[in-house]
Amino acid sequence: MNKLLKVTSLLAVPRSHTPKSRSFQAVVLFAIVASCACSQLAVAQARAHAHVKVAPRNHAQAQIRPDTGTEPAPDLYPTWQGFAATPYPAAFNNDGTELWPCFGDAPTANPDCPSIGDPAVTFPIDAVAVGVPQYAWLLSACDGTTTGSGLPASSGYIPCGQSETFYEDWTQDLTDDLLYEVVITQGSNTIVDTGIEDFHANYFGVTAADYPLDVVFSEDFNFGALGQTGKNNGNCFPSYNYPWDDGEYPGFFIIGAGKTCVDPVTGPATVTATMSLATPTIGTKKKPGCQVIKGKSVCYITFTTNYTVVQKSQIYIYAP
Repeated sequence: MNKLLKVTSLLAVPRSHTPKSRSFQAVVLFAIVASCACSQLAVAQARAHAHVKVAPRNHAQAQIRPDTGTEPAPDLYPTWQGFAATPYPAAFNNDGTELWPCFGDAPTANPDCPSIGDPAVTFPIDAVAVGVPQYAWLLSACDGTTTGSGLPASSGYIPCGQSETFYEDWTQDLTDDLLYEVVITQGSNTIVDTGIEDFHANYFGVTAADYPLDVVFSEDFNFGALGQTGKNNGNCFPSYNYPWDDGEYPGFFIIGAGKTCVDPVTGPATVTATMSLATPTIGTKKKPGCQVIKGKSVCYITFTTNYTVVQKSQIYIYAP
């Protein structure tokens, strides 16, 4: 018997090839609810740079049932990573967040993305609008040095795309710091390294009963040295709020990776996103606690990683 393959729907999504004329179209992925935005990186003029959002699942779909013993073990589970269209240079939402990712909140309408469909319905609680993931990226748009881009987090930074990373958290871990790092490489060359971004313990303000959580990190990028040389140059982020003066533990900080970024070239590139839950300890492997350096008490930190998830995607940089 011959088998009939029926294609019920095929949508071709138009894409733009220049940074000045973005007609990227958001698509809907069925994922999770949302809500908390974040992270301040002040290398130049302070501006929201990395974003992390999370919310409990719809418990009609999934919830921990200890009596069954069939739920996933406490851990972080990868769901999706991609390099996608950035909402830049579109205007921000009224609350200062980017247009996407944007999550539904039915039956209450999220003012940032209240409805979808024809006829329109309230954007569902288990849906998210994101940029279209793309494989091929134009060198002239993504090379931040040649586009004249400013430093990351400055008002002059011109991204060409957005890294979007989804994962699922079954840990019920409310005490460890949430760590995030994105590295983009071409062979042995680094064209992006965010360093370790620390979002502190229980950043989302949830309880153990809220688990499992679906989490999304999103961050806008271009690539390269941005005209700078040496370690922590350009898109290799320097430390921020770190090390800190002896006193209150900073709410957010970045530990620079000490990498040296170079400008991108044509060819494949690998996007690697790492998320971890880790216990912080004040001090270094050689010296516990804060140190006195030039008469000033300075605090460093080490981590014991308890959970981690690494996700990769491939892109291609081309010049026509």
